[in-house]
Amino acid sequence: MKIALMTAVTIASLCAPALAADEKPTADKFYAGKCASCHGKDARGNAKMAKMFKVEAKDLDLLGEKRTKEEDAEFTKAILDGKGKKMPAFKAKLAGLDVADLINYIQSLRSAEAKAAAKP
Repeated sequence: MKIALMTAVTIASLCAPALAADEKPTADKFYAGKCASCHGKDARGNAKMAKMFKVEAKDLDLLGEKRTKEEDAEFTKAILDGKGKKMPAFKAKLAGLDVADLINYIQSLRSAEAKAAAKP
């Protein structure tokens, strides 16, 4: 199981689009390259990864019910320091990207989802 987990994380990291040395990553590109493999393109979680990690799919859902300052603080800590044994730390990989920009991008996915649901 450890080997499968490490392999999945390594593959996800290697598949991330490479940035030029002087290019600052954007939140959407960072999310697509480092987060979407587990959390899904829509931030609602990847069911296949949840099964592999032996967690509930809702545990990989980043949007939850509502946004709070406490939620932002938890996101920041999880992104920078990792969470448990399954989510790696990204502090050294942000390459100039402000973690608040990444959190705002994730939350923008909620807005996009709400707009899509409201269309007749």
